Amino acid sequence: DKDATWYFMQWASGPEHGLFGATKMDFVNPVRQSVWKDEMFREKLNKSYPGYVEMFDASAPGASIKFTAQPLFFDLTTEWAATLQKMVAKEVPVDEGLDKLAE
Repeated sequence: DKDATWYFMQWASGPEHGLFGATKMDFVNPVRQSVWKDEMFREKLNKSYPGYVEMFDASAPGASIKFTAQPLFFDLTTEWAATLQKMVAKEVPVDEGLDKLAE
């Protein structure tokens, strides 16, 4: 159902849901600038991850995604993200995950 899909996408990517995830849950890297400007989020992030807000503020203005002609780029980044998630979830030890990625 196209309408249901569209409503779900609006909800999942909307500012209210982003702010909820950032302030009530542990959503650390919101994509919305409005969430990064929210003082409650910034205070929570500073408590949990000291220095993270300052790093974001310093690096975000110059950040961009560059095109790469590397044909395996998307496969590699997908594998990297999946392995990183496994390490964060403690499904694999960090050293094992990094060794696997280095292969």
